[in-house]
Amino acid sequence: QKEELTKGKSKIVAAKPKPADGWEHQEGKPLSEAKPGLIVSGKVTNIVNNRVWVDVGFTSDGTFALRDASNFKVGDQVTSLKVHEVDLEKGNLQLRAQLRSQKKSEDGKVTRVLPKAKAKAAAEPPTSKAAAVAKARAKAMSQDWKTDFSAARRRPSDGWKHKDAKPLSEFTVGMAVKGTVTNTLHERVWVDIGTEKDASFWMEGNSFKIGDEIPDLKIDSIDEQRGRVLLKSPSS
Repeated sequence: QKEELTKGKSKIVAAKPKPADGWEHQEGKPLSEAKPGLIVSGKVTNIVNNRVWVDVGFTSDGTFALRDASNFKVGDQVTSLKVHEVDLEKGNLQLRAQLRSQKKSEDGKVTRVLPKAKAKAAAEPPTSKAAAVAKARAKAMSQDWKTDFSAARRRPSDGWKHKDAKPLSEFTVGMAVKGTVTNTLHERVWVDIGTEKDASFWMEGNSFKIGDEIPDLKIDSIDEQRGRVLLKSPSS
Protein backbone atom coordinates (compact mmCIF):
# COMPACT_ATOMS: atom_id res chain seq x y z
CA GLN A 1 0.00 0.00 0.00
CA LYS A 2 1.37 3.40 -0.95
CA GLU A 3 1.46 6.35 1.43
CA GLU A 4 0.10 9.70 0.22
CA LEU A 5 2.04 12.75 1.40
CA THR A 6 0.28 16.09 1.01
CA LYS A 7 2.36 18.98 -0.24
CA GLY A 8 0.31 22.10 -0.91
CA LYS A 9 -2.64 21.12 -3.09
CA SER A 10 -0.90 18.17 -4.73
CA LYS A 11 -0.32 14.71 -3.36
CA ILE A 12 3.02 12.91 -3.45
CA VAL A 13 2.75 9.14 -3.35
CA ALA A 14 5.52 7.20 -1.59
CA ALA A 15 6.12 3.53 -2.38
CA LYS A 16 6.38 2.65 1.32
CA PRO A 17 4.80 4.22 4.43
CA LYS A 18 7.02 5.50 7.23
CA PRO A 19 7.87 2.69 9.71
CA ALA A 20 6.62 3.07 13.28
CA ASP A 21 10.18 3.41 14.58
CA GLY A 22 11.22 5.88 11.87
CA TRP A 23 13.62 5.70 8.93
CA GLU A 24 16.94 5.66 10.80
CA HIS A 25 19.06 2.50 10.97
CA GLN A 26 20.41 2.20 14.49
CA GLU A 27 23.00 -0.38 13.42
CA GLY A 28 24.29 1.79 10.55
CA LYS A 29 27.58 3.63 10.40
CA PRO A 30 27.57 7.28 11.56
CA LEU A 31 26.82 9.76 8.79
CA SER A 32 30.12 11.50 9.53
CA GLU A 33 31.89 8.59 7.79
CA ALA A 34 30.12 9.36 4.50
CA LYS A 35 32.58 11.49 2.54
CA PRO A 36 31.84 13.14 -0.85
CA GLY A 37 33.23 10.98 -3.64
CA LEU A 38 32.76 7.69 -1.74
CA ILE A 39 31.27 4.94 -3.91
CA VAL A 40 28.44 3.08 -2.17
CA SER A 41 25.83 0.42 -2.92
CA GLY A 42 22.65 -0.66 -1.19
CA LYS A 43 18.98 -1.64 -1.18
CA VAL A 44 16.10 0.63 -2.23
CA THR A 45 13.93 1.56 0.76
CA ASN A 46 11.50 4.02 -0.83
CA ILE A 47 10.56 5.86 -4.04
CA VAL A 48 8.69 9.16 -4.41
CA ASN A 49 8.09 10.34 -7.97
CA ASN A 50 11.56 10.22 -9.57
CA ARG A 51 13.53 10.27 -6.31
CA VAL A 52 14.90 7.06 -4.80
CA TRP A 53 16.05 6.33 -1.23
CA VAL A 54 18.68 3.65 -0.61
CA ASP A 55 20.07 2.02 2.53
CA VAL A 56 23.82 2.22 1.86
CA GLY A 57 24.96 1.23 5.35
CA PHE A 58 24.68 4.52 7.26
CA THR A 59 22.20 5.59 9.94
CA SER A 60 20.29 7.60 7.32
CA ASP A 61 19.25 6.46 3.86
CA GLY A 62 20.90 8.13 0.88
CA THR A 63 18.77 9.64 -1.87
CA PHE A 64 19.21 10.52 -5.55
CA ALA A 65 17.05 11.76 -8.42
CA LEU A 66 16.50 10.02 -11.75
CA ARG A 67 15.06 10.86 -15.13
CA ASP A 68 12.52 8.09 -14.60
CA ALA A 69 12.20 5.93 -11.48
CA SER A 70 9.03 4.12 -12.58
CA ASN A 71 10.88 0.78 -12.91
CA PHE A 72 12.33 0.94 -9.36
CA LYS A 73 10.84 -1.10 -6.53
CA VAL A 74 11.53 -1.33 -2.81
CA GLY A 75 14.10 -4.11 -2.34
CA ASP A 76 16.00 -3.50 -5.58
CA GLN A 77 19.81 -3.50 -5.27
CA VAL A 78 21.65 -0.42 -6.61
CA THR A 79 25.43 -0.31 -7.05
CA SER A 80 28.13 2.28 -7.72
CA LEU A 81 26.37 5.38 -6.42
CA LYS A 82 28.58 8.32 -5.50
CA VAL A 83 28.20 10.35 -2.30
CA HIS A 84 27.61 13.94 -3.43
CA GLU A 85 26.75 15.90 -0.29
CA VAL A 86 26.36 15.20 3.43
CA ASP A 87 24.32 17.40 5.80
CA LEU A 88 25.07 16.19 9.33
CA GLU A 89 22.75 18.76 10.93
CA LYS A 90 19.70 17.60 8.97
CA GLY A 91 20.83 14.00 8.62
CA ASN A 92 20.64 14.13 4.82
CA LEU A 93 22.81 12.06 2.49
CA GLN A 94 22.69 13.11 -1.18
CA LEU A 95 23.88 10.59 -3.76
CA ARG A 96 24.42 10.69 -7.51
CA ALA A 97 24.03 7.94 -10.07
CA GLN A 98 26.92 7.42 -12.49
CA LEU A 99 27.27 5.88 -15.93
CA ARG A 100 28.46 2.66 -14.30
CA SER A 101 25.62 2.55 -11.75
CA GLN A 102 23.28 -0.41 -12.12
CA LYS A 103 20.08 -1.79 -10.60
CA LYS A 104 19.37 -5.45 -9.92
CA SER A 105 15.75 -6.36 -9.29
CA GLU A 106 14.57 -9.29 -7.19
CA ASP A 107 14.08 -11.40 -10.34
CA GLY A 108 17.80 -10.99 -11.15
CA LYS A 109 17.34 -8.55 -14.05
CA VAL A 110 20.15 -5.99 -14.31
CA THR A 111 19.61 -2.55 -15.87
CA ARG A 112 21.45 0.74 -16.06
CA VAL A 113 20.62 3.59 -13.70
CA LEU A 114 20.18 6.75 -15.75
CA PRO A 115 21.20 9.93 -13.85
CA LYS A 116 18.83 12.87 -13.85
CA ALA A 117 19.45 15.08 -16.87
CA LYS A 118 21.28 18.31 -16.05
CA ALA A 119 19.76 21.64 -16.99
CA LYS A 120 21.20 23.01 -20.22
CA ALA A 121 23.45 26.01 -19.83
CA ALA A 122 22.70 29.23 -21.68
CA ALA A 123 26.11 29.14 -23.31
CA GLU A 124 26.79 27.25 -26.53
CA PRO A 125 27.31 23.47 -26.13
CA PRO A 126 30.96 22.44 -25.73
CA THR A 127 32.73 21.35 -28.88
CA SER A 128 36.12 20.58 -27.37
CA LYS A 129 37.95 17.33 -28.01
CA ALA A 130 37.40 16.29 -24.38
CA ALA A 131 33.64 16.78 -24.74
CA ALA A 132 33.60 14.74 -27.96
CA VAL A 133 35.55 11.92 -26.29
CA ALA A 134 33.20 11.95 -23.29
CA LYS A 135 30.17 11.78 -25.60
CA ALA A 136 31.64 8.87 -27.57
CA ARG A 137 32.52 7.01 -24.36
CA ALA A 138 29.00 7.46 -22.97
CA LYS A 139 27.53 6.13 -26.23
CA ALA A 140 29.87 3.13 -26.21
CA MET A 141 29.00 2.33 -22.60
CA SER A 142 25.31 2.60 -23.42
CA GLN A 143 25.74 0.07 -26.22
CA ASP A 144 27.77 -2.22 -23.96
CA TRP A 145 25.00 -2.28 -21.37
CA LYS A 146 22.45 -3.21 -24.04
CA THR A 147 24.49 -5.96 -25.65
CA ASP A 148 27.09 -7.23 -23.21
CA PHE A 149 27.01 -7.77 -19.45
CA SER A 150 29.54 -10.57 -19.40
CA ALA A 151 32.39 -10.61 -16.91
CA ALA A 152 35.74 -12.00 -17.97
CA ARG A 153 35.15 -14.98 -15.69
CA ARG A 154 31.94 -16.70 -14.64
CA ARG A 155 31.03 -17.15 -10.99
CA PRO A 156 32.64 -20.38 -9.65
CA SER A 157 30.27 -23.11 -8.43
CA ASP A 158 31.55 -22.68 -4.86
CA GLY A 159 31.28 -18.86 -4.96
CA TRP A 160 33.86 -16.07 -4.88
CA LYS A 161 35.03 -16.38 -1.26
CA HIS A 162 38.55 -17.52 -0.32
CA LYS A 163 38.51 -19.99 2.57
CA ASP A 164 42.13 -19.39 3.62
CA ALA A 165 41.72 -15.62 3.78
CA LYS A 166 42.92 -13.18 6.42
CA PRO A 167 40.29 -11.42 8.59
CA LEU A 168 39.36 -7.86 7.58
CA SER A 169 40.58 -6.66 10.99
CA GLU A 170 44.14 -7.11 9.70
CA PHE A 171 43.54 -4.54 6.94
CA THR A 172 43.28 -0.76 7.32
CA VAL A 173 42.36 2.18 5.08
CA GLY A 174 45.51 3.54 3.40
CA MET A 175 47.33 0.22 3.73
CA ALA A 176 49.55 -0.76 0.79
CA VAL A 177 48.68 -4.17 -0.67
CA LYS A 178 49.34 -6.24 -3.78
CA GLY A 179 47.31 -8.91 -5.48
CA THR A 180 46.27 -10.93 -8.50
CA VAL A 181 43.45 -9.94 -10.86
CA THR A 182 40.58 -12.44 -10.55
CA ASN A 183 37.92 -10.81 -12.73
CA THR A 184 37.07 -7.74 -14.82
CA LEU A 185 33.82 -6.18 -16.03
CA HIS A 186 33.91 -3.05 -18.19
CA GLU A 187 35.92 -0.56 -16.07
CA ARG A 188 35.86 -2.54 -12.83
CA VAL A 189 38.68 -4.85 -11.71
CA TRP A 190 38.61 -7.42 -8.88
CA VAL A 191 41.84 -8.37 -7.11
CA ASP A 192 42.69 -11.13 -4.62
CA ILE A 193 44.64 -9.29 -1.89
CA GLY A 194 44.21 -12.00 0.74
CA THR A 195 40.74 -11.04 2.02
CA GLU A 196 37.77 -13.43 2.04
CA LYS A 197 36.09 -11.46 -0.77
CA ASP A 198 38.13 -9.96 -3.60
CA ALA A 199 38.81 -6.23 -3.40
CA SER A 200 37.97 -4.06 -6.40
CA PHE A 201 38.63 -0.71 -8.07
CA TRP A 202 37.38 1.27 -11.07
CA MET A 203 39.71 2.35 -13.86
CA GLU A 204 39.04 4.14 -17.13
CA GLY A 205 40.50 2.35 -20.13
CA ASN A 206 40.92 -0.85 -18.13
CA SER A 207 43.48 -3.16 -19.79
CA PHE A 208 44.00 -5.64 -16.95
CA LYS A 209 43.50 -9.37 -17.50
CA ILE A 210 42.87 -12.29 -15.17
CA GLY A 211 46.17 -13.41 -13.64
CA ASP A 212 47.88 -10.01 -13.80
CA GLU A 213 49.90 -9.13 -10.71
CA ILE A 214 49.34 -5.57 -9.41
CA PRO A 215 51.78 -4.15 -6.84
CA ASP A 216 51.47 -0.96 -4.78
CA LEU A 217 47.69 -0.86 -4.42
CA LYS A 218 46.17 1.17 -1.57
CA ILE A 219 42.98 0.43 0.35
CA ASP A 220 40.45 3.25 -0.09
CA SER A 221 37.60 1.98 2.11
CA ILE A 222 36.54 -1.09 4.10
CA ASP A 223 32.97 -2.23 4.76
CA GLU A 224 33.30 -4.87 7.46
CA GLN A 225 29.53 -5.47 7.58
CA ARG A 226 29.43 -6.51 3.92
CA GLY A 227 33.00 -7.78 3.77
CA ARG A 228 33.90 -5.38 0.95
CA VAL A 229 37.20 -3.65 0.26
CA LEU A 230 37.57 -0.85 -2.28
CA LEU A 231 40.99 0.03 -3.65
CA LYS A 232 42.30 3.21 -5.18
CA SER A 233 42.81 2.95 -8.91
CA PRO A 234 46.50 2.36 -9.79
CA SER A 235 46.26 5.39 -12.09
CA SER A 236 45.16 7.77 -9.29
